[in-house]
Amino acid sequence: MVTVERQDGSPDPERWPVELRVMVEPPVKGGATGAAPEGSWSTPSPKPPDGTPWPRRGGRGFTDAPTLGSGVWKDEITPGETHFYRVPVDWGQRLTAAAELSADGKDQSTRLLDRALAMHAYNPARGLAKRGIPAAQDGDAPRTQVATAPVAYGNRYANTGSTVRAMSFSGGYFLAVTLNPPRVAPHLNGPVPVVLRVRVAGAARGGPSYDKDPVEAGFGLTAADRKAAKRHPAAADDDRMASPGSGAADSKKTALRVVGYAGIGTGTALVLGLGVWTLAARRRASAQRYGPPPGW
Repeated sequence: MVTVERQDGSPDPERWPVELRVMVEPPVKGGATGAAPEGSWSTPSPKPPDGTPWPRRGGRGFTDAPTLGSGVWKDEITPGETHFYRVPVDWGQRLTAAAELSADGKDQSTRLLDRALAMHAYNPARGLAKRGIPAAQDGDAPRTQVATAPVAYGNRYANTGSTVRAMSFSGGYFLAVTLNPPRVAPHLNGPVPVVLRVRVAGAARGGPSYDKDPVEAGFGLTAADRKAAKRHPAAADDDRMASPGSGAADSKKTALRVVGYAGIGTGTALVLGLGVWTLAARRRASAQRYGPPPGW
């Protein structure tokens, strides 16, 4: 039984839409089920790419996150919002990403603004895969970066830490980028330009053979995913700055809490990352009151 409750004393009296997703990974009947080669996750991470950023509007949650491949992207995020992006990652590949924003050259605020920008990576089951860490040097643009282990089915049995075990599924991984209003407000006003540098490194390898279609269960990659992962950013012009869910109802209710559940190859729905709740894209009028999402 799963119970979702709202605590008393919330400053926002309106109802919040909630997405509750139950995911069950199909049983495995063969194929490559080993872990990533020992030590491969501790080798130096590939550097995020350079180049001209291409516009891409982030989603308000996992469900409407746009798909990104390797490349340099840009978005505008209002303090208090979280934008989501989906990145296809196949067996044997690893994800490196950096989010950065411009610091005010007259205000030596790089270190402070580093704390205003947060990024988290989530696996296809919506479990936390990696928490971003500040990566800028003094005088550089504020930046936070994540780098994952290579994806391998057997990672789930690794004793090296939860960040390796989380990299146990091929499929769409998610980057969630947040601006913390109290940290940003003294230095930046209104929508803030954010550059997202994404690299999926490594050759795709064979994975396990499932008893049922993993894509229908929310795991794995489709041919369209693999094509999107290789597509040049310029080819994404059609929806590059479209605001997902921009209807009248969405403009009134943009708060979204998402929790993910997954069955780990047993055919049973098991809680994966219980308590990992993400509050995304808060209304601008409420951003100053609520602060950053849980887990900041």
